[in-house]
Amino acid sequence: MHQRMMEAFFRFHKLKIFRILPEISQSDVCLLAKLMVVRENQGERQGIRVSELAQKLELSVPSVSRTLNHLEKKGYVTRYEGINDRRITYVCLTDKGRDILEKVDTVMRDYWGTVISRMDPATMEHLMDGIDEFYRVAEEELLKRLQEKENNINGRKDGCK
Repeated sequence: MHQRMMEAFFRFHKLKIFRILPEISQSDVCLLAKLMVVRENQGERQGIRVSELAQKLELSVPSVSRTLNHLEKKGYVTRYEGINDRRITYVCLTDKGRDILEKVDTVMRDYWGTVISRMDPATMEHLMDGIDEFYRVAEEELLKRLQEKENNINGRKDGCK
């Protein structure tokens, strides 16, 4: 069963669904989507420090900076220096960036809506229940293992082994 599950995940990865969006990559969409969340949650302050964005995306600052260079050239983001500290760079989503995210959302909703509509409703309901349970168990197991890892690390602090 383990092998079958891994193969199923790999097959979905191989679909490369984002090929239906030729003007933007999946990683670009992830970064823009994070900026949209920042924009929606921060009210008047629309920007976020590049270092903070990298942390939220769990990527390195140089990696995020490279992606931002690309997105800035396309007009999807803008960067600016901090008012009080010019060493800090902030980034925010532009209207053009928001527009491309809306296009991505429309295309993906249409794609997945069509795929789901071609499936038997009872099969889809059963699949979703299974995915929900699978996620819950996977999350529980991950948290358990992370706690064990932390306990092992903390247990070794007073003496190296």
